Amino acid sequence: MEKSNFVDFEMKNGTVQVTLNFYRLNQLKTKHKAEYKRYFELAKDGMITDLDGLEMIYIAYLCANIEKMPDVMTWEEFLQNAKNGRARIWRTIQELQTDEKN
Repeated sequence: MEKSNFVDFEMKNGTVQVTLNFYRLNQLKTKHKAEYKRYFELAKDGMITDLDGLEMIYIAYLCANIEKMPDVMTWEEFLQNAKNGRARIWRTIQELQTDEKN
């Protein structure tokens, strides 16, 4: 796996890794156009609600697991397994948008 800023995101059913690195976003754009379109809309229009933030984390989950698609959680499964914790959602978004240290 390429070096990247993967972030752990705790769920009810365990911890998943998420990332929005450019290489994997490009793979999403190429292979999963609908999901990339939603990423672009959220990035362009801004994440206003907690669900918007959680959806961005779901897209980051897809990016982190792009080689496993379609054998990943659906959006509905992700929602069912997401812990309630609004502050954790926004901290994770911030971590995903932070530049790598290396």
